[in-house]
Amino acid sequence: MPGGLHRIRAFAGEGPGGVSPHAPCGHRARHNHDRRACAPAGHPGSRFLDLSAAPAAGELLRPRACGPADGARRHVDRSRPSHWKQLMTTELIQIAPSLIAPSLTNPRKTFNVERLAELAESIRTSGVHSPLLLRPLPADRLQDTFTHRAAGADLPTYELVTGERRLRASIMAEQAMVPALVRNLTDDEVLEIQIIENLQRDDLSELEEAEGYEMLMQHGLDGQRLTVDQVGAKIGKSRSYVYARLKLLDLSDTARKSMHEGKLDASKGLLLARIPDAKLQLKALKEITHEGYAGRTMSYREAADHVQKNYMLRLADARFSIKAVDLVPAAGACNACPKRTGANPDLFSDVKSADVCTDPPCFASKEDAHSAQQRADAVARGQTIIDGREAKALMPNSWSGRVEGYLCLDDPRDSPTDKPLRSLLAKQMVANDVQPVLVANPHKKGELVAVLPADKVAELLKAKGDTKAADKIANETQQDEKQRLAHEKKEAENALEAEWRWALLEATWLKVQAESQGNSSGPKLDEVTRHMALKRADGMNQDNAKKLTKLLGLGKVAPKDGLLDWIRTTTNPGAALLLLLMFSEVEYMHWRPDGESNRGLFLVAEAFGVDRAAIEAQTRANTRAAKSTEKKAAKASSTDPSAAQASGVRGGKVRISANVTGHFGAS
Repeated sequence: MPGGLHRIRAFAGEGPGGVSPHAPCGHRARHNHDRRACAPAGHPGSRFLDLSAAPAAGELLRPRACGPADGARRHVDRSRPSHWKQLMTTELIQIAPSLIAPSLTNPRKTFNVERLAELAESIRTSGVHSPLLLRPLPADRLQDTFTHRAAGADLPTYELVTGERRLRASIMAEQAMVPALVRNLTDDEVLEIQIIENLQRDDLSELEEAEGYEMLMQHGLDGQRLTVDQVGAKIGKSRSYVYARLKLLDLSDTARKSMHEGKLDASKGLLLARIPDAKLQLKALKEITHEGYAGRTMSYREAADHVQKNYMLRLADARFSIKAVDLVPAAGACNACPKRTGANPDLFSDVKSADVCTDPPCFASKEDAHSAQQRADAVARGQTIIDGREAKALMPNSWSGRVEGYLCLDDPRDSPTDKPLRSLLAKQMVANDVQPVLVANPHKKGELVAVLPADKVAELLKAKGDTKAADKIANETQQDEKQRLAHEKKEAENALEAEWRWALLEATWLKVQAESQGNSSGPKLDEVTRHMALKRADGMNQDNAKKLTKLLGLGKVAPKDGLLDWIRTTTNPGAALLLLLMFSEVEYMHWRPDGESNRGLFLVAEAFGVDRAAIEAQTRANTRAAKSTEKKAAKASSTDPSAAQASGVRGGKVRISANVTGHFGAS
């Protein structure tokens, strides 16, 4: 057949509308024109086409829409039977690869070179076993296929729909002809066929799969966007599966790159894709893909637990109302938010609660707005707000939730019953015009803790007639005070023990420098000693190195680097090693037997004749003198006793930001 095109047969009667048994399922095959004017000829009832009407080689090929070369419109013989149109709906042809134009809409953009070469070798040996799917070249492709063809090359007459890998391999195998099915398809039909066919690939990556679903949703037939359920029905996947794949498209470019490189799999990628904030998503990516011992990264279970604990927030724990619409107007109410886990149950089936926020920055903005509102309301009511260093002194740690000298109104742990104090004392507080003091939690940004002094709580409980609860509060307050004083005493003793040991180190170091000045064990032994000192110093952290650089008077230097440089250049590496030995055993560890943790320090001090007992006695005397001076100064300053009592902070060192007693009413 001239022109590199052989029509083999037209299928009809195999199914409704003449659907080819070889055509993809569910698509009606129609073909009625190509670049050649090829009106059928032959017996009307024959299922094989008469090729006698084929044009001569070199005849200009035009699609029917553009009209034939001689300007005369060709017509199908009207005398043919009515089923002739069905006979022409699908054709199986042999066609030269040069007459096929690649599709511009094929979603598959990459091809494995090695596997393509393997397919080409197979085709070279046994030919193409599955026909390509083509459609007549659309009119809007005439210009680009004419312009971009190689010099002397044939004009394409068909556009490829599916089978680009087979076409490429056939060209590599230098096949003169390839089998193809020809069907008349619209642009929407072509794209849907291509996407669905592409989604059946074995080597399809999860991201390519997600992109395919998105394209399929956007390019439904008749311009209608497909739903997730419709996509699932077309590809035979569940609704939740399609949702999960589509969610991967919310991954940042960095996360997508990690998936392409094999550092992140799809299951962990979905965990990240559910984090809407780009910065937090990147932070979580680094944490999940961080290589620990032996190059191990988090397992899926570990990653899921990590994301839920660090990047999701229980709405039940929110300090603000999750129904508030105008707290942050741009965000709206939490209970109707699309970023709430309950809004997407298909995506968050692993999260037990429906009321979990997946957008921490938005959650934080609402907490800030709520705190600002609380502060403004408190100021308007004349309430005291304690913050800064004063708040830090009242709440020295984050784990206990205790406020020194106060009881929290909303924490059941500070109540004599299982109900918080606010519910127990609400009426008494109103009747006695008692306003809570608000303490800005130094360990939780924006949180204002409502408290009352313990003695005021006992007083209100008595006014309520609950003497038993009042006595319980008074007894617990007494016990707390005893424990606090005992703890302070222990802390002071520990600090004193640590202080005189450091004083011993300083005194011994002075002796070491004085007595070892100019002494050397010889160049070789000095280098051995220097190496030992460097090894000890190299294992130090910056804080410890800073203490030694200060002791050595090295000035403003990077602590560790400065210390190492000093050891490298000192003329007395033996003295440096002794200093490092003393420093490594100078810390006072109250849980270990006396002297066991400081043996190195004590041995060096003894070797250089430093009186350890005298150093300890002098340090204790200095501490007693300092305390005496402090007490006299405190007495002279005449600190208001009621404010000092309310503050609950020892020594009168902490000042309350306002007069607390003025807000509790008459006692």
